Amino acid sequence: MQVRYSEPLQRGYDGMVDRLFRPFDLGKWFVVGFTCWLATFIEAQGGGSSSFNYPSNWAQDSEGAMLASSSSFSEIPWLGALGVLGCSFLVTAILALILVFFWLGSRGQFMFLDNVIHDRAQVKAPWAQYKRQGNSLFLWIIGFTSVAFLVLGGVGLLAVIGLGLNSVDWVGAPDWGLIAILFAIFLPLVIVAVYVQLFLTHFVVPIMYAEKLTATAAWGRFLPVFRAHSGHFLLYGLFIFVLMIGVVIAVFVAGCLTLCIGFLILIIPYIGTVALLPVYVTKRLLSVEFLHQVMPELGLVSSPPPRIPVPSM
Repeated sequence: MQVRYSEPLQRGYDGMVDRLFRPFDLGKWFVVGFTCWLATFIEAQGGGSSSFNYPSNWAQDSEGAMLASSSSFSEIPWLGALGVLGCSFLVTAILALILVFFWLGSRGQFMFLDNVIHDRAQVKAPWAQYKRQGNSLFLWIIGFTSVAFLVLGGVGLLAVIGLGLNSVDWVGAPDWGLIAILFAIFLPLVIVAVYVQLFLTHFVVPIMYAEKLTATAAWGRFLPVFRAHSGHFLLYGLFIFVLMIGVVIAVFVAGCLTLCIGFLILIIPYIGTVALLPVYVTKRLLSVEFLHQVMPELGLVSSPPPRIPVPSM
């Protein structure tokens, strides 16, 4: 069996045009765009979605503020305890917010997929229908994120310790051999984590959707197929990467041609996702069409039910 890339992309694009432009329905765009916006909460990208930015000098400013206030905290014990309590509350609130985004994003993955596959615009029905799959995906993401954070954080900590110990003897002369070793360890781990996230949203979620499986069971269905076509799946990741570069360039050019108005639209939460909905729908259909080549038994195809032509009078 020959696994193709351009043909699934073409079918995904054609399916997007059928769903969003034949006919064009602005209300449908906003409904489907809302489910897409939720889905981007657990993806690495998402125009106008759940990305949080802060100034590049935030860390330095925070560190300076902490150092400046440390003497005051040491002189007033209750003030120091209040500061620790405030920091603990802030960290807990941030973690709780991240969990809420992960939970909403997990449910949103199935809501968006359901709307795209069946060419409809619903929120309430798929939200309730795929509760079990969404909760399973949420728990799997929490587990994987925790493991990835511990592993990558551990490697980073070893790098800091190693470079710090080295600087004791050679001030200003970093151990490039140690840096190369750590980089050789860290980079493959990051690539593996990126591929796991890609396969999760592009392939495991459709398997969960089609067969009503939990996340772990869906991985069990996907991994044998991956081993049989590992080269094609790895190349798929590079294919997606190249396509995303093309999208970024196109968005940049469009933003410049609109005198930066397009950029302002894209940074607005939810509205930016609606504006980029053709890209998201095409990508969602591309993954389904590609998976259909190696797992046709799932019955997931991007083509909606054919419309019955109205006879001319």
